Parts: sequence; structure tokens; C-alpha cells
Amino acid sequence: MYYLHQILPTGEHWTSEPISGDRRAAAQAVLAGFLMGQPRWAVDEGGALLYGVDGRGISIPSAPALIQVVAAATAKGRAS
Repeated sequence: MYYLHQILPTGEHWTSEPISGDRRAAAQAVLAGFLMGQPRWAVDEGGALLYGVDGRGISIPSAPALIQVVAAATAKGRAS
């Protein structure tokens, strides 16, 4: 099971319902729903990062990097 997350252009944080699947399915779902400028990532039930991309579509390598991406995208959305 995993959850998808995305930062919308308004700066709001969207979270999916729980989705059944493995790490590969999570990565595919992240890429399938990616929209330029909107960071998107998947986490497992324990909150561990499975896969993510920033607003430019570049892979997010770690949870600390994800925190920075989310903070920047949220602030950018609120400033708009």
C-alpha cells in the first residue's frame, strides 16, 4: 500500500486514498500523474519515501530533499 501526494499550484497539499501496489507501481503512478510545476511523490504506509519528482520532473533522492521541495512549492503557491 502507498499514498500519492502532490503540491497543487495554489500551494495546497493533495493526498490520495491508500493504493495497493509495490514500489514500481508507486513510481509509475507518480510519473503518470505528474504535471509540470507540481511536485508529486509516493510514500508507503509508514511514511517512507518510495519515489518522487520535483516541479521540474527531476527525481527526489531522499526525504530531506523532499522536505525542501515541498516547502518551496508551498511557499511559491501561497505567494501567487
